[in-house]
Amino acid sequence: MATLRQVAQLANVSPATASRVLGRSPNALRVSEKTTQRVRDAAEQLGYRVNYHMQAVATGRTLTTGFITSTKVHHHLSFGAGDLYFEALRRGVDYSLQEEGSTLLSVRPNPQFSALAQAVHYIAEKRLDALIVPSYDGIVDHLNQTPEDLPVVVVNHAEEINRTQVSFNSEKAIQQIVQHLKALEHRTVLWFGPIATDKNSTPAQRQQCFVESTREAGLKSILCLA
Repeated sequence: MATLRQVAQLANVSPATASRVLGRSPNALRVSEKTTQRVRDAAEQLGYRVNYHMQAVATGRTLTTGFITSTKVHHHLSFGAGDLYFEALRRGVDYSLQEEGSTLLSVRPNPQFSALAQAVHYIAEKRLDALIVPSYDGIVDHLNQTPEDLPVVVVNHAEEINRTQVSFNSEKAIQQIVQHLKALEHRTVLWFGPIATDKNSTPAQRQQCFVESTREAGLKSILCLA
């Protein structure tokens, strides 16, 4: 198996420079693109692979991000409809992390611990660098029980929360969907969703946006609520 020193010799750089490039060190930004490519080409030619266990010890980073994929304990292999939402988000995060050379770890609850509690332990044990949490009922209370400096990003929480957040623009998305269906020459569009008892709730607002968007597009809308 090729060594880092052999890669450095072939690329005509110092072992330290080769380590910065291949180890994804923050200092790698100081290395020119030409030199970076030369090191990567040499590593590929020699079949060199980074030992990520040693890298994690040296950098204090695992290059692994946790993702809460469910908040309920399942004792069977099939999941509820809510898990389809978690899974769609998880796939998007997974693809993005892979492009950056990082790994995704799906975290689920078990009978002893919630998924969030497990993820917090993983971060404390240096098994995860950060955590992504899709919003769910009770998330604020759960997060209040975690350290304030927890490296976490909350996805699509409707209310203000003292954590880093990423929110969806549902109104814009619905408008684009309606316009897309109109372009395909559809004339009647069905909305399937939950019964919204609170007019100010997110489901109710999305439903109203759908009705308005279809009306403005000259399409007929049908609501199917369950």
